Amino acid sequence: MGGPGVAIDEAHLNFHTAGGGYAPFAKLLRLDGYQAQSNREPFTPGSLGRAKVLVIANAMHKQSEADWAPLPTLSAFTEQEVAAVEAWVRSGGSLLLIADHMPLAGHAEALAAAFGVRFHNGFAQDSAGNGQLTFRRSDGSLASNIVTNGRGAGERVDAVTTFTGQAFRLDPGVKAEALLVLPAGSRLLLPELAFQFSERTPRIPAAHLLQGAIVHHGAGVLPSSARRRC
Repeated sequence: MGGPGVAIDEAHLNFHTAGGGYAPFAKLLRLDGYQAQSNREPFTPGSLGRAKVLVIANAMHKQSEADWAPLPTLSAFTEQEVAAVEAWVRSGGSLLLIADHMPLAGHAEALAAAFGVRFHNGFAQDSAGNGQLTFRRSDGSLASNIVTNGRGAGERVDAVTTFTGQAFRLDPGVKAEALLVLPAGSRLLLPELAFQFSERTPRIPAAHLLQGAIVHHGAGVLPSSARRRC
């Protein structure tokens, strides 16, 4: 008997797909007993009902199909799709939502907001201006929870390194558990166009913003990631 169905989104010009950049992830899921398949349809109650888990990795609007789009960044999802995914998670589905730096964060912003997650459409850096960040259990930036602790000592994670990610915050009252917490001195750069930085590029403090979290929504769960992970 097969395990739970996992749909990996490929209907929104996704940067990572089951047959491309996320092929190793899809293989790992299948080896672990999951029924991992590609999803090439818009999100509707019918298409979502075929899986227990939906993975969306770096969805894009067509404005970024040829090259990164400047501001304003448009949603990769229609209002109807956002409503369908929110209802599906609220009824018990699990969504793994991954959105990297600008404009990918902006393309997923509307979907994340439906769960009280507010993506910042920019680039997170440490106090020295590095985009590679290491989160450690020892300093509290890597939180202790079911994901990082695993089922035993063999699955315990003590450090995670990320690079070229964004950052997000949670609305008040959202039931959530932090995974990756940006340390003191972190900052968020908000350029007009991805990777185009200057002295005039807006910069805001990012300490205590998140690059990973588990959000509980109704009967479902939303693990959210705002970064690439090494």
